[in-house]
Amino acid sequence: MEVLRPILEKDPAVNPPCIVSSGCVTAVDITPEPSTPTGPQPSSSGTSLTGPQQSSSAATKNTTRKRKSELISCIEKITEEANQHRKLIRDELKALVNEERRRNDLFERFLDTLSKQ
Repeated sequence: MEVLRPILEKDPAVNPPCIVSSGCVTAVDITPEPSTPTGPQPSSSGTSLTGPQQSSSAATKNTTRKRKSELISCIEKITEEANQHRKLIRDELKALVNEERRRNDLFERFLDTLSKQ
């Protein structure tokens, strides 16, 4: 949940900006707004970022990449577990079918033996 929370809290389907109920519109603010950076802001003259602002931007990108990587690894792990579970179920069903065939064969032999007597 720690990995998914930052991703899903931005989704309006999860955190609606407003709710309409019985004809009344209510604004909802469930999550606090992120704080604005206190470091130096880039000038409007089009100069490139330097100093702390640039490293902060790089840290944000690295954090985002790390979260995406963690999310991808979690999804891969869940998918692998689901595939293993499906394989176990398939193997159990095959065993059940084989046992049912064996039971039917034995029952047919029993009926054949009774009909011959």
